[in-house]
Amino acid sequence: MNIDKLKNNNPDLKIRELIINNKTIKIIYFESLCTSSDINDFILRPITNNKLNSIRLIKEMLPSSNIVELK
Repeated sequence: MNIDKLKNNNPDLKIRELIINNKTIKIIYFESLCTSSDINDFILRPITNNKLNSIRLIKEMLPSSNIVELK
């Protein structure tokens, strides 16, 4: 599935990217359900403030079970 193509058909779909240990992490959300501020406050800031540098640590820290690892 190409997530970027989905974005073209859904203007409310937002994609944020992080690169950690040479791996790209995409945070995908609908802005009508969750604001950019929420993503910053509850996902991005904890990752950067805690200097989480592994995918495993990030998965453990996130307050949601909606994590899908694509390879």
